[in-house]
Amino acid sequence: MMSPVAGVPAAVVFDCDGTLIDSERVHAKALQGALARWGIVLGVEEVRSQSTGIANDDFLRRVSRERGVPLPEDAEMIVENIASQLIVQEVRPIEGAGELLGHLAANGIGLAVASNSSRRLVREMLQAVGFAPLFDDRIVTRDDVPAPKPAPDVYLQAARLLETRSDDTIAVEDSTVGIIAAREAGMRVIGLRPPAAIFSAADLTRAGACAVIGSLRELKDRFFPC
Repeated sequence: MMSPVAGVPAAVVFDCDGTLIDSERVHAKALQGALARWGIVLGVEEVRSQSTGIANDDFLRRVSRERGVPLPEDAEMIVENIASQLIVQEVRPIEGAGELLGHLAANGIGLAVASNSSRRLVREMLQAVGFAPLFDDRIVTRDDVPAPKPAPDVYLQAARLLETRSDDTIAVEDSTVGIIAAREAGMRVIGLRPPAAIFSAADLTRAGACAVIGSLRELKDRFFPC
């Protein structure tokens, strides 16, 4: 059993997809459906394994290049529109997320989101599960910064919005690119690996996570040493 960190961080910054919200299959289904329109057939789990943590435009460019199939200029918007239709019916909070967020907010710990998804979809997802009021305007997405993860931009901007130092902020991430981004921003990172996760605990540790947990409930009453 790991002992808790001495002292509580000033703020916690969460990734969104797969960390706060169980939405990765929604995004994978949206990508799969859009690609099928252009004759590229991939399974949902195949898409999920290749796209988790990666911005949609980067994933679409890679698939287009590998398959030799040009995609329309509005390909990313088509994917977003499909995802938006799925969000209300299919997204759910990650187990323990609501309880943890309420606990942190009640104890005066700053909260922010740093995501590789678009601002539109992140806001729609947070609203769908009732988390939006907890973050107010402290939401940073790939649309708000020069470069998405693994660049540190979203995490650096989140720290600015929170008015906290990066070294007094903990990030919670479920992907290797997200962990790399948060570490580059100077934050301590907790890796989340729930059941059916794409990345192994070893993957998250190698990327720079100081600890790996299986549920957000493990963070409710303690933080881990880094």
